Amino acid sequence: MFWMVFAYSGSLLTLFARDHVRREFAGFLVPASWLQSVIPLCTLLFAPVIARLLPRLGRRNNVPVKFAIGLCLIGSGFLTMAVAAGQTGGGAKVSPLWLVAAYLVSALGELVIAAVSIAATADVLPRSFTARMLGLYWLFAGLGSAIGAILLRLLQLIPELWYYLGLGAASVLAGLLFTVFRGRLTAALRRDPAGHDAPRAAAPHRS
Repeated sequence: MFWMVFAYSGSLLTLFARDHVRREFAGFLVPASWLQSVIPLCTLLFAPVIARLLPRLGRRNNVPVKFAIGLCLIGSGFLTMAVAAGQTGGGAKVSPLWLVAAYLVSALGELVIAAVSIAATADVLPRSFTARMLGLYWLFAGLGSAIGAILLRLLQLIPELWYYLGLGAASVLAGLLFTVFRGRLTAALRRDPAGHDAPRAAAPHRS
C-alpha cells in the first residue's frame, strides 16, 4: 500500500505541478519535474533526525505502530493534495507549498517505512533467509508501483480531488489497522533466538 502511493510522487504529482501549480519565479518558469527534488532533499535533511528518533520510539512502540506512522504520514500528504485539488476549479492554480508539504510527509513516511521494514526483516528472520526475503520485499515494492499505475486509469472516471481523497483515506485506514492489530502482529514478529542460525562449531581436526 505504501509503495503504491509513494510511486505517485514521480507521476501523478508531477502532472499536478505541471497543470495546477504556480511555477513562475522572478520571470522564470520552473519546470514541474524540478519540484520532485523536494523528496531527496527532505530525505537528506531528515534522515539523521529519523535515525535518532526511531530507536527511542522503539522503546515504547513496536514495528506495527511504526508502520502505522509511515502510512498515516503519506496518507496525510494525499489528503492535503485533495484540499489543493479542490482549489483548482475553473483553471485556478495553487501555491507550490501544497506540493512541498505533500512531498515532505511522503519523504518522512519513506524514511520510517523503509528503515523499520528492512531492520525488522534482518532482526526477525534467520540469517539464511534474510537476503531472499529482502529481495521479495523490494519485489512487492515494485508490485505496489505497478498496481498504482493501473489504478491511475480511474482518473478518467472520477475527479482528481476524489482520487487523492481515496488514496489518502486508504493509507490512513491501513495505518489504523496496523494499530488495531498491533498486539497480534508484534507477537508474530517476535524474535525467536532458537530459530536463528548459530555459528557452526569448527570440525575437529583428524590426523
